[in-house]
Amino acid sequence: MSRPDTGALLRSRLLRSVWRAADWPGLWAVGGAVRDRLLGLPWRDLDLAATGTLEETRRLVERLAALLGGRPHAIGRAPRAVWRIDGGRLKVEIWPLADLTPEEDALRRDYTVNAVVWRLPGGPAIDPAGGLDDLASRRLRAVSRANLEDDPVRLLRGARLTASLPGFRLERTTLAWIRAACPLLRNAPRERLGDELATLLESPGAPRAWRLAVATGVLRETAPGAVPSGRFRDGSAALERLTDPRKHPVPGALRTGGRAARLGVLLRAWGIPDRQSLAAYAWERPLREAAYRAAQLADGARRAAYGLPRDRRRLIHEAGEAAPAVLALAAALGPGDPGPWRRFWRLWRRRGAELTAPRPLLSAARIARLLELEPGPELGAVIRKLLEAQVDGRVRDEAGAERFVLGLR
Repeated sequence: MSRPDTGALLRSRLLRSVWRAADWPGLWAVGGAVRDRLLGLPWRDLDLAATGTLEETRRLVERLAALLGGRPHAIGRAPRAVWRIDGGRLKVEIWPLADLTPEEDALRRDYTVNAVVWRLPGGPAIDPAGGLDDLASRRLRAVSRANLEDDPVRLLRGARLTASLPGFRLERTTLAWIRAACPLLRNAPRERLGDELATLLESPGAPRAWRLAVATGVLRETAPGAVPSGRFRDGSAALERLTDPRKHPVPGALRTGGRAARLGVLLRAWGIPDRQSLAAYAWERPLREAAYRAAQLADGARRAAYGLPRDRRRLIHEAGEAAPAVLALAAALGPGDPGPWRRFWRLWRRRGAELTAPRPLLSAARIARLLELEPGPELGAVIRKLLEAQVDGRVRDEAGAERFVLGLR
């Protein structure tokens, strides 16, 4: 296979604009930005390396923030602190080289395909680790074992890259290094693991990457606690359905709640950890909560799909706004006959808002008068029972609500 054409970098309007705005003597495009352009993929982020220290590059960063939009700030600790520009149209990081050469910086990186460096504006490409040949061969090869072990998140990144880079496979020696070092993930920063896991799960190649992450042990080691290996067995089949609408019985639920459902696959495999443990992974709270509810209620939804109408109404009421994610995950775990799943989804589309937050047919004050109750837990229990009866369809109007409440005496 021929080596990638660096002309894609030479012709890039974005890189030319960055060079003109930066007005900086030493500036290089590095990492995933170079890799993706050489593969013909669209920009997902922009990583740059620049001569100077963190403080010396502040003026450069401010110029690029003005060009790209967003707010610059430093992240990390010396000597590896970098600049990040948040809020713009691209995720942008600028790595101050300080005393390093671009070649030395490249050799600190994780995989050879991320260690190709392009000097702005017109090259040449610097390739000290053989990344261009590995790009041509669709091969993921670690720059060194030490580089993986120094930053254990890179162990997970190998599997994640197989999900986001079509046709890429981990090289045999690198695979062995990852297997041997995967226990190091137990002490890796949870926030960074959360970012890698979310990207893996949302990539088209998620099922293949899941199988690789299970086989190497890295997926088990990313969990907040001990997890038996067998819990990960069903995940790839569910992800196959969640990443391909043609294989899922309810494409509408997939479109609405698919992102949370994919994360729910992971939470189920982890044994549904408590909310406090999950918060450390820094997933957005609405996504995290919907995924948690999907993992928690998926088995109940599978029973309800083939049960009575009231079972489906109760499930939607319990799931609330997470109902699309619950249905998407439950249907992916064991689709069976698609008919019941489609009826379930039509019920959500038609009556979801009503079932999620039913309007009380009787006010609390009226219930208190009917039963001669004071405000407190007993009154609250009656209100909840009345709402459950509305959801079930046993109570449909005020008169029926009064009869139901009086029958609770």
